[in-house]
Amino acid sequence: VFLADDETGREVLLKCLPAAWLPDRMKRSQFRQEVLLSCGLSHPCLAKVIAAGTIDGATVVNDLSVFSDQKR
Repeated sequence: VFLADDETGREVLLKCLPAAWLPDRMKRSQFRQEVLLSCGLSHPCLAKVIAAGTIDGATVVNDLSVFSDQKR
């Protein structure tokens, strides 16, 4: 998980599938399922999924917003 700024200047968390897991079809499937399930969750203590996709045709990225009142 990485802390980054999006195009609007918001702090976001980027959750990426580890490179070592990319060849493993089961791990990729589990990660995708986690992303899909996370999209349906809504709770003040959970980060909200704001984007998901692929980079270089393989790495699935989960882009999670960080609430401004949360401490690092």
